[in-house]
Amino acid sequence: TCTVTVTGDFTNLATASGNDPNGDPVSDEDPSTVDAVKPSVDIEKSTNGEDADEAPGVFVIEGDPVVWTYVVTNDGDVDLTGVVVTDDMLGTICTVDIAVGDSATCTADGIAVAGQYENLGTASVDYTDDAGNVVTVSDQDYSHYYGVGQNQPSIQIEDVTVEFFDGDTISGVILISDQSEMGPDFEVAITELTQYVEWKRGGKNWNRIDLTCTYTWTDASGDSGTGLPIVFNDEVTIDYSCTLNGSIPNSAKQTRLVTEAGIFSRTGMTFTYRTPL
Repeated sequence: TCTVTVTGDFTNLATASGNDPNGDPVSDEDPSTVDAVKPSVDIEKSTNGEDADEAPGVFVIEGDPVVWTYVVTNDGDVDLTGVVVTDDMLGTICTVDIAVGDSATCTADGIAVAGQYENLGTASVDYTDDAGNVVTVSDQDYSHYYGVGQNQPSIQIEDVTVEFFDGDTISGVILISDQSEMGPDFEVAITELTQYVEWKRGGKNWNRIDLTCTYTWTDASGDSGTGLPIVFNDEVTIDYSCTLNGSIPNSAKQTRLVTEAGIFSRTGMTFTYRTPL
């Protein structure tokens, strides 16, 4: 008996040859084909329809429903039986059979709690080949949400300074405080931040020039980030740098920078601050 070990798909032809007792040549052939299967799964987990791989994820009001969706795809080259989908916070979600190239969708329901929430979805299956060899394949995907307290949060734009302005670009610092009185552990989420320049020659009508801005922020607890959303404790300092999408005419008698901020769960409410230029 002779053995050879190979990896991957393989086709060969074995030949045995020799001489019989009379000295005459004898031989035989036998072809063999190895189909090296590659089982594989992929899982994509979402929260309330959003991928939300990274914190803070989607914003949900405390006590509102949360729906987690687990989409499991067989991206290997063999059918899979008994794929188990689990969640590190919720336990077993479902068990499914998935043909090559197909997907299965499972869901789980929950109620939002206050604060940052993270859970991890896992798809795993043991595959046994024709020779009895067992291989385990799996994949994981995180999802996040941030639960906003039922009591309505509120903010105040304390100050907006202008440190540089040349007519084309403008930069400075925005200071925003949390007015919710919900305690030091409560966080507010700024989901909208808009700035623009207004000017007028006289009279009551202001003309608007939009700005293209970038933001870098740090809150009182030392957390920091760039862009939106801005989730902060107590107060947050935001460095802004903007480019004017237009020109202020020389005839303008008054100019000002307008800063507007909106927070999650206060749809339609805008907090505004105007800084003379």
